[in-house]
Amino acid sequence: MGKAKTKAAVVAPAIKAAKPAQVFVVSDVHAGSDRSIFPPVITLPPMTGDNEKRDIAGKPHQVAIYNHLMDTARAIEMRNGERRIILFNGDLIEGLHHHTIQLSLLQVTDMNLLAIRIIEDFLDAVKFSVKNGDELYFTSGTEIHTGFEEGAISDYFSALGSQFRDELRLNVNGCDIWMTHHWANVGKGHNEGNSITNNLRALYFDCLKEGRNMPNVVIGSHYHKAGFSSYSQRWQTYYGIVTPSLQLPTRHGVRAAPFQRRDIGFVTFDITDTGSPHNFQRHLMPQGG
Repeated sequence: MGKAKTKAAVVAPAIKAAKPAQVFVVSDVHAGSDRSIFPPVITLPPMTGDNEKRDIAGKPHQVAIYNHLMDTARAIEMRNGERRIILFNGDLIEGLHHHTIQLSLLQVTDMNLLAIRIIEDFLDAVKFSVKNGDELYFTSGTEIHTGFEEGAISDYFSALGSQFRDELRLNVNGCDIWMTHHWANVGKGHNEGNSITNNLRALYFDCLKEGRNMPNVVIGSHYHKAGFSSYSQRWQTYYGIVTPSLQLPTRHGVRAAPFQRRDIGFVTFDITDTGSPHNFQRHLMPQGG
């Protein structure tokens, strides 16, 4: 009787470990406002009936915001093995609204080109690389500012795998991140941070009732003021962020939020290879007065 044939051992393919991630959150660029970020100079196409391109220079306070964003982004060390997740959370352009005259650019098409230039420069500053597994996401902002332009701006970066959402629900290494432009307010004075905590608590119980997983990190913007808080339940902590802007106060902003600070900058945090968010940082430009 011949020997029984034995099957060769099946070797399972090695599971590729997830890369830890650095998350960058930028919002409220408001490109085109004369109170917002602007590079030292940008070259724009001819206007109707004009055969010459236009070189437009930023004002000192606008260039200061630009330099803060780019210099700070360059200075954030990329640790070996990490990938970068870049999130732009709405209001990329200022738009033509409320009869404002506080504009550096008068055409929405020019504002789009300015926003694209700022985004390109920022991606260069953080050394964005598709080969490294880096990812790029956009969300919609306030329609009176942006209309439907932000989707087109996102499409411009489609070669980089950009995605555009009204509500972004993203999973990074098992860490659930939910982001939308209009979420919690930061609050003021002795109540600062309470709204973020209360919104996290409400979302927790909504998710519990609806059978959904509560996100680990929730991000909102819109209020031009940086805020951070958390909510803990069942030995789990959930984090809420409201991002700063890249725009100094406008006349409309002063009426909407009198005597409130306006934070200029962006936010970063890290996610481990096993999905734990940590190292939440705000990178704010010093302001006098």
